[in-house]
Amino acid sequence: MTKSILHFNGVWRSYQKRILDDLDFHLRDSKLHIVAAPGAGKTTLGIEVISRLNRASLILCPTNTIKNQWKERIQTSFLQKKDFGIVSTDIHNPSFLTIVTYQALLAAFCGHNDDESEDCQPDKEDGKEYAITNSSRFQMVMMHELYNYSTQKC
Repeated sequence: MTKSILHFNGVWRSYQKRILDDLDFHLRDSKLHIVAAPGAGKTTLGIEVISRLNRASLILCPTNTIKNQWKERIQTSFLQKKDFGIVSTDIHNPSFLTIVTYQALLAAFCGHNDDESEDCQPDKEDGKEYAITNSSRFQMVMMHELYNYSTQKC
């Protein structure tokens, strides 16, 4: 396995260390769900898990505030300044670590270049509103273009 460019420059809390020591056990079904109070170190723990998996990753965040928190934590606690280029917040220009909001991902699926996704609103027909479905609104061609671009680049 290739050595990761991410290296935590702090000290693990006891509960973080326990999770990391048993990471193989926790990932036996290829899933990891961490629930903890605000400030408990979930973001830092998540970045370390990404580091240990050592694979290009897409980090989805509910808000720009959380997106910026992830980017800042990666840069200050895991990277040297010369390595900041491995982090992107642009879905159309992915890097080893790409951090975007849910809305930016939706906008990209709908063919937009930014977080604006007005055209991805529920369909209206005869005054009735219908829910968005993958088959009716998302432009799957755009999804495949994004996926193919990101796998070639990373």
